[in-house]
Amino acid sequence: MIPTASWSPRRRTPRLSALALGLAIASVCATPAEAQRRSRPAREGATEQPSATEQPSPAPEGASSTSGLSEADRAQARALFQAGAAAVDAGRWADAVASYRSAFDLTGAPSALFNTGYALRALGRYREAREAFRQLVALPNVSDAVRAQAEELLDEVRTRIARVRLGGLDPSTRYGVRLDGIGIDDSGARPLFVEADPGERAIDVMLSGHETFTWSGTLADGALLDVPVVLTPLASGGGPSVLEEPWFWVVVVGVVLIGGGIATYFVLDDQAQLRPESPMVIRL
Repeated sequence: MIPTASWSPRRRTPRLSALALGLAIASVCATPAEAQRRSRPAREGATEQPSATEQPSPAPEGASSTSGLSEADRAQARALFQAGAAAVDAGRWADAVASYRSAFDLTGAPSALFNTGYALRALGRYREAREAFRQLVALPNVSDAVRAQAEELLDEVRTRIARVRLGGLDPSTRYGVRLDGIGIDDSGARPLFVEADPGERAIDVMLSGHETFTWSGTLADGALLDVPVVLTPLASGGGPSVLEEPWFWVVVVGVVLIGGGIATYFVLDDQAQLRPESPMVIRL
């Protein structure tokens, strides 16, 4: 099947270097006084997007959310940001995601969440990146400039998520649906749309008494693909299985009991034959 639509970039978003992503360490690890001083925008009223060598605007917003951290937590946050920046520098985006997520869980700093979304975007994990940027723009301690940049990236990753439209499903029935082996909710909407990141994907649709329907293929950025679902009833076999017949189990139980009695007889008889018959044997 051929996707009916594919993504094309509407506009080029800025790329941030590892240096830019890592500069948020300064605000996370600053003392409260330093954090207050750094919370002022670097350039008042600036509207242009930062270049690859400029500090991203999310960095200062981490200050207010980290002012209550202990020294141990500050040291851990510093290490996590440094690990994230090093991972970005080496192209290890998955490691960067892990570090920045941990940093956000620890500090609640918008800079850490911004970097998490950006690293997810680089990995092509657009659904997770969308959630990260959604969460970021909803935070109260984010400047207008940062919010605008996050919203721009949010708009972009939304257009890159592929959608598979499952047709032929009964509106009154709820189906088991899996994407790459992971269960997803059947909301009851018909047709049912399944969102997926681009790449090799597999979708299963299941219904009791039917064979599992499976579609697999490659989804392009922003693809919209129609997949008609056809579920085949399981073969009945023309009648109940012999295992379901009561007489079958009566016979089985009888054979087991008779066989056990015969085995016991032979064991006892064998022991009797081995018992020595001599005058030394005392019989009661």
